[in-house]
Amino acid sequence: MGWAHVLCACAVLAGCLIAQGSEAQPKPGATPQELEAAAAFKTVADRLEDAAVAYADGKAADVSRRLGEADDAYQKAQEALGINEKVRRRILGLAQKGSSELLPGTLRKAAEHFRTAATRLEDGEANGAKDLAFGKAPDTVEKGLHQDGLITGSMAVLAVLLAMLGGLFALNRTRAGGKLFRILPLLVFCYFVPTLLSNTGLIPISSPLYDFIKGHLLPASLVLLVLAVDIKAILGLGRDALVLFLTATFTIVIGGPLALLVCKGLIPDEMGEEAWKGLAALAGSWIGGGANFVAIGESVGATASTMSMMVVVDVAIGETWMIFLLFYAGREKAMDEKIGADRTRLDDVRNRIAKFEAEVAKPTTLADLLLIGAIAFGATAIAIALSEVLPAIGSIIKGFTWVVIICTTIAVVLSFTKLRRLEGAGASKLGSVFLYLLVASIGAKAEFSKVFDYPGLMVVGAVWMLFHAVVILFVRRWLKAPIFFAAVGSKANVGGAASAPILASAFHPALAPVGVLLAVAGYVLGTYAGLACAWMLELVALM
Repeated sequence: MGWAHVLCACAVLAGCLIAQGSEAQPKPGATPQELEAAAAFKTVADRLEDAAVAYADGKAADVSRRLGEADDAYQKAQEALGINEKVRRRILGLAQKGSSELLPGTLRKAAEHFRTAATRLEDGEANGAKDLAFGKAPDTVEKGLHQDGLITGSMAVLAVLLAMLGGLFALNRTRAGGKLFRILPLLVFCYFVPTLLSNTGLIPISSPLYDFIKGHLLPASLVLLVLAVDIKAILGLGRDALVLFLTATFTIVIGGPLALLVCKGLIPDEMGEEAWKGLAALAGSWIGGGANFVAIGESVGATASTMSMMVVVDVAIGETWMIFLLFYAGREKAMDEKIGADRTRLDDVRNRIAKFEAEVAKPTTLADLLLIGAIAFGATAIAIALSEVLPAIGSIIKGFTWVVIICTTIAVVLSFTKLRRLEGAGASKLGSVFLYLLVASIGAKAEFSKVFDYPGLMVVGAVWMLFHAVVILFVRRWLKAPIFFAAVGSKANVGGAASAPILASAFHPALAPVGVLLAVAGYVLGTYAGLACAWMLELVALM
């Protein structure tokens, strides 16, 4: 026998021994409870597939019955695994309204997830099975049920949202509407009218359109809003304006983690990570505005329900503070004289802003609009491409966060070029269209029934705003600065571009552009400072 044959025989023998060794060390088996749960997960999958067929056939009663049977099996699986009844997940029923083309496929996808979870349990991979069965699988079911509605096509839903926004802005031009929106800001209705439309079943709570708006129109709106920023003009506002504006930003960044630390016991444990994630989104809003609210919320992975709760906190706490600031506007001279504030800067700022507006104002041309669109979507495309290759930094700066950071950075760089003059052609107005669509889509995704589930968040927001107010008023007194700079610096953060000009106008109509400039600066800081606040909130939540 040659050496070659000997080597082959040895190789075969070694392979047999390795195979026997691997058979001698099987994977740990599943417990009886895990096998019981696996069987229940398979039943869940079967019933979801039945519900998908029934929905496609228009059999509403069968859909409801099959989903109920799926939930019964799901509860049995969780009971077998020893999960506390208070924290069990549910598969909700469906009062069928329309005939979504997406819903049956989504339910089948959820069924696949449950079957995979059952297989993992049977193979002894309990952790992976639980992550899937109590995370991705039920989330997919919920997404599917939320795709139902009388109007489900993306273009039809877009038409509804645009018509709704157009109607609200038309109402704002009437006497009655103007009075209404002075009491409750128009932006509030842009959030909650879509919530009413989706929660009553006219449009779906979940739609591919909302994902497109978030993934593409949000970055594009940031580009166009930040493109208008005039860094030199903002620096020219003087020391007091900048110091108080940055103080407002600093108190929001620091105040959120401090408020969460103090009031942590008021937030139920079952809310888990959603508490700090929602507060991180609120930080984005209170530093920048609506675009930053959504950008930070999406970056940290806050759910639509959490975002909806934070809208309530934002409006309730933010508008309460607005009442105080408007009160200051009526007493500004007396307040400034009391501390000996120098008011001459306000006239200088008014003249500078008027000159700037006159320089950039011009009729909008087709070429301008095409260039504005190319910049907005070109920067967005570049950011998305880069986000796919850039590494994650920690648990926050990754994926979509990179898109937001890159778009903001590109826009800041372009603001130092002649392209900034596109503001006169309507760059920020187009950005605002995207922004209001974004606000409407967030409202449409919210589940109204979950808005008031966690009142502890309102207390956190109140403590947060109190810290902000006390510090900024103290710094204003220390600087002997006009109350105007403290009020507008605060509102440029907390209110953003939607309300800062309104507050500035309450002091003097000619000063409205100051609110715009500071609010646009807030859009820039809203991304970076908001992410810093999110990082600190996560640290506090883990303590």
